[in-house]
Amino acid sequence: MLSEHQLPLEWFDVLVHLADLPGMQARQKELRDRMLLSESGVSRLLVRMEKAGVITRSTAGDDRRGMEITVTEAGQAATAYCP
Repeated sequence: MLSEHQLPLEWFDVLVHLADLPGMQARQKELRDRMLLSESGVSRLLVRMEKAGVITRSTAGDDRRGMEITVTEAGQAATAYCP
């Protein structure tokens, strides 16, 4: 995946998990639970993905402590290559 699409494999894992959810979005905690990673590991991964433009992170409207993760158009284009 890295050589073909310039995206690390773990990024595709995140994108595939999000693609299975309504609106291609989830709370960071929900994503962390699906991926079985630590809170800090998921946070660092999502920051890198946001900087690359494949996801956005925003404060959840109903709970300002939570983060809402959403796939961008660039992220959706990348998931088109996932088997």
